Parts: sequence; C-alpha cells; structure tokens
Amino acid sequence: MCSCESHNTNGEENGPQRPENALSTLTEDLTLDFGDDTSLVYADCFGDYYDTGLYMWQFYFMEFEKKEQLCIEVMVSSSECVVPTGTFTATSNIFQAGGMLRGIVDEDNYDAYSWYTRLATPNIAAAKAPIVEGAMTITANNDGTHTATFNLFDDARNKITGRCTNMMIVEDFR
Repeated sequence: MCSCESHNTNGEENGPQRPENALSTLTEDLTLDFGDDTSLVYADCFGDYYDTGLYMWQFYFMEFEKKEQLCIEVMVSSSECVVPTGTFTATSNIFQAGGMLRGIVDEDNYDAYSWYTRLATPNIAAAKAPIVEGAMTITANNDGTHTATFNLFDDARNKITGRCTNMMIVEDFR
C-alpha cells in the first residue's frame, strides 16, 4: 500500500512509481465536483447486508456531463435509515464501524465496495479506479443538504479529492 503523506503521479524520477499490479486505469490525480445541477447523489441503506451486526450504506455520486461516478461503501453501527455522518476511513475490515470498504474485484470478477468510474458509454468505462486509502467525511447541513469531502487514493497512487454539497436521495433497501 502507498503512504498517504506524499504522492507523485507524474512519473518524476524520485517519486513513487505506478505498481505493476494496479487495477486503476487513471494516469493522474483527480478533483471531483458533484455539486451542481448535472449531479445526483444517492445514499442507499442496505441494513445488515453482510450479517456482521453493522449496517452497510452505499453512496453514489454521479456527474452526468463528465460521466463520472464515485461509489463509496461504508459500515455503520446505527440501524436508523438516516444518512450517516462522520469520517469513514479506508479499511478491508468489514466488521469495522466507521470503515469505508476498499475497492476490490470480487470472485465473480465484479468491482466491489468503493470505486471511481468515468464512463465512455453507458455500459463501458473509460477509466476506473479502486479506492484503497484515504477517507470520506459527511456532514449534515441545516438546509437539508449534506456535504461530503473526499480525500482518497487509488491503488496506482493517484489522489482523488473533492467536495460535494447536495441533497442526498435516501433509499431504504433493508
């Protein structure tokens, strides 16, 4: 894993190099913007989906003009279907409340947990990256919106940052 302290994705001679086995197809750092009229945010509650005693939430941030998507999966201890707030830190531990599950490719060859995707067409990705380090913070605002702040890293050491203030459409799939 890479250290979150300093990242260099420009291939400078003394900087970290792209790992050979990286799943990410990104070639540079990204700054995401999901906060305008061309964006949509879903907060989906799946309940105790993994039978861990914790509730799993998936956050889908979508920007239609740039065709960007960010899916972040978190684990919380609350059984309420209310948008969870706080800082969610990348982990592989599915039993960790407050954890943001690292992106992987599962045994069926599907992208699982937390991923960034830029679409070329509705069914084909132009770029994608598993989120493996960093954190997402969600705060509730007094106007019915939430603010999500991203400070993330993919497995090729690209930094993915951004901030989104928007209404979150809550869906209850428990």
